[in-house]
Amino acid sequence: ALGSAAQLAHHARAAHDLPTALVASLRAADDAARLLAPQDELRHLETVLELVEAAGPAPGVTTVELLARAASAAARSGLDDRALALATRAVELAGPGPDRVLLRAHTARYLLGAGRGEDAFATAERALAELRSPDGEPGPREAGAGGGGGADWATGGASSATTAWVLAVHARCALNVDRDDEARASAEQAVAVARDGGHAGIEADALGTLAVLLVDDDERSAELLATARDRAEAAGDLATALRCGSNLAAAHFHAGRLEQARQEIDRALDGARRAGLTWDVFAQQLQFLAELVRITTGDLTPAQPAPAGAPPGAGAVLAAIDLYAATARGDDDAVERARALAPAGATDPQVLLMAGGCEVDALTLAGRPAEALERAVGLMDHLSRRWDDWFLGGIWLAALALAALADVGTPSPGRRGETDPAPLLQQGDELLERAVTTAQRGRPRGGRLGPEGQAWLARARAEHSRLRTPGGAGDPDLWEAATVAFGYGHRYEVARSRYRWAAALLAAGQRDAARAHAAEGLAVAREIGAA
Repeated sequence: ALGSAAQLAHHARAAHDLPTALVASLRAADDAARLLAPQDELRHLETVLELVEAAGPAPGVTTVELLARAASAAARSGLDDRALALATRAVELAGPGPDRVLLRAHTARYLLGAGRGEDAFATAERALAELRSPDGEPGPREAGAGGGGGADWATGGASSATTAWVLAVHARCALNVDRDDEARASAEQAVAVARDGGHAGIEADALGTLAVLLVDDDERSAELLATARDRAEAAGDLATALRCGSNLAAAHFHAGRLEQARQEIDRALDGARRAGLTWDVFAQQLQFLAELVRITTGDLTPAQPAPAGAPPGAGAVLAAIDLYAATARGDDDAVERARALAPAGATDPQVLLMAGGCEVDALTLAGRPAEALERAVGLMDHLSRRWDDWFLGGIWLAALALAALADVGTPSPGRRGETDPAPLLQQGDELLERAVTTAQRGRPRGGRLGPEGQAWLARARAEHSRLRTPGGAGDPDLWEAATVAFGYGHRYEVARSRYRWAAALLAAGQRDAARAHAAEGLAVAREIGAA
C-alpha cells in the first residue's frame, strides 16, 4: 500500500509473485483508464494477459473481456493494427451470442482504422447477420427492419444498445466502401433503435454517418454533423464527438471554408487531448488536416516532428504533408526527402500520393522537368492500380505533369529545335483529358468537386495552354481562371498562378497588367516565404 498499483505490479513480477502481480497490474490498468492514459492502460492490460497464462484467471474478469478492453485501449492509442489483433483473438474465444456480435462490430471499426475498408465491411456484414440470429440466419422479424422502427428489428437476444451499435458500425463501414444505399439504411435503423433505447451517443454516431451522406447540401451536412457532435458530447461519448468533429472539420476544408475548418480542428483536438484520445484515428486525421490548413493559408514554416508516443505511420504522414511547404520554400533537399518516404508510401498510398506529387513539383521547379514528367506518369499509373483510374488526386498529378511537360516542350536557346512537338502535344492532350474525366467521374465525398479540385482542374487547363502556345507562356484568360479558382484561400498557389498569368500577359503585350500581377504575386511570395 506504500506505492501505486503499477509499482506494486513491477516489484511483484520481479519477485516472481505472479498472483500479486496479476491483481496489481489489473488495478494499474484501472488507474490508467481513470487518468485517460490509454497507452499505459494497454501496457498494463497486456501484462495481465501474459500473467493470466502463467498464474490463472484474473479475478472478476474473463480473458475475452481483457482482450476487448486491451483492443479498445490500443485503438485509443492510435495502434489500430494492435487493436485489430487483440479484437480478433477476442472474437475467436467468444461463444455465439450478443457479446461476440458486439466484439465483431468493434473489429470492423479497427479494420477501418487500419485502412482495410473492404475487410471492415465484410466483418460488419457478418456482425449484422449474427445480430439477426445467433447462427447468422435472418431473424423472424427481419422484414420489418427496414421500416425504421427499432422495435421491429430481430436482435437474436441482443440489447438495444448492441443492436444500435452494430447497425451504426455497419453504416460507417458501408459508407467507407461507397455503398451509400446500405449505409443510409443501416444508419436510419441505428438512429431509430438508439432513440427508442435512449442511447444518445450511438444515435449521434449514426447521425454523423447520415450527415456525410448528404452529398447535395454541404451546409446542411455541416449542420447535422455539428448537431451529432453536440449530442455526443452531451451524452459523454467523447469518441463519437471526436469522429463527428473530424468529419465536420474535413467538410469545411473541402468546401473551402478554411477559417471554419481551423476553428473546428482546434475545438476537436482540445476535446481529444482532454479525453486522452490524442492518437485516436480521428485525432490523427485532425492533426494532419491542421497541417494542411496551415500550409494552405500561407504558413510555410517547417512542421514540428511527430512527438514522442506518436503511433507508427503518423510521422510519415506529417513528413509527407510538410513536403508541400518544403517545395514552396524551395528547400534544396525536397526531392531527397520525398524519396526517403518511399518505404512508408509502399504501405500507405496517401503518403505515396503526397510525397510523390511534391517530388514531381520539386523536380520541375529545380529545372528537371523530364524526370518530373516520368515520375508523375509512373505515379498516376501505380495509384490507379492501388485505387481506381479516377482517384481525385489524379487531377493534381495531371496538372503537375502538364507543368513539367510544358517546360520540356519549351526549347531553351541551347537546344532550340531539338524536340519534336507532336508526341509532347499528344501526351499533353491525354493528360488534360485525364484531369477532366477524373473531375467528371471521380467520386468526391461531398458529391461535387470542391474548390481545391476545381482549382487544380483550372490549373491543368492553363498548363496545357502553355504547351500549345508559342513561347510557352499560355493563355492569359486560363491563367486568370486558375488564379481566381485558388482564391478560396490557397495563398501559395494563387501567387504561383498569378506569376504565370503575368507571364502570359507580358507575352500578349499587356505590359502594365503583367507588371501589376507580377508585383502582387511577388509580394505574397515574399510574405509567406515561397522562394
